Amino acid sequence: MMKATGCQIKAVQCHFIFKQQLDFCQQIYSFTGLILYSFPGCVSNSMTEASLGRIGTAMTLRCKAFGMDVCFYDPYKSNGSDLALGIRRADSLEELFAESDVVSIHVPLTAETRNMIDAAVLAAAKPGLVLINAARGEVVDIDALYDALKSDRIGGAGLDVLPEEPADPDRPLIAAWASGEEWIADRVIVTPHAAFYTPQSLYDMRTRGITVALKYLRTGRLENCVNQEFLAEARSVPVS
Repeated sequence: MMKATGCQIKAVQCHFIFKQQLDFCQQIYSFTGLILYSFPGCVSNSMTEASLGRIGTAMTLRCKAFGMDVCFYDPYKSNGSDLALGIRRADSLEELFAESDVVSIHVPLTAETRNMIDAAVLAAAKPGLVLINAARGEVVDIDALYDALKSDRIGGAGLDVLPEEPADPDRPLIAAWASGEEWIADRVIVTPHAAFYTPQSLYDMRTRGITVALKYLRTGRLENCVNQEFLAEARSVPVS
């Protein structure tokens, strides 16, 4: 089994940029059925990332184009990654949240990252911080996020992923958002795990999948293989 790696990068980071702009816009101008676009203070905004993988790096380059001060936290990224991109590095999630206007999460779900964004991390956040999660729902403790939003420690949240999908209506955050409670109005945007779904991403998924499969059949070369340990030997099958 081989992955068509990379086909979602452009779509997901563009989804983040849109959500970030919409979060800021909703705090400034909000009318029924209409959002007036405004991106105030762009040059002075600090944008940070939890993880600097493919999507995180793509998003970094676009945020820098907006003149944003970019910082990241990734304990597994080699030294010098920050210098190569002209960005700053935080030594902890608490430090990252304490100095940020916007935090975007780009990590896989593992035992280490489950509930990585918890009450302690959110308590360290700069007041008014906007949190965006387009990674995996269980990375963020959304009950702790509810408390942080209710106390105004967190200014807003954009969630493309949730711990349970479809959304669990019994979660306090989901219940408040779905019922349109006044305190949460214009502060939370929820999308249905759709950051990836664009015509270009679907095209790339198919073409890259075919390319990877043909390369293996023609040369025996494995790319992005996720179960290589189960292959006794690689084989090459000529394709006419």
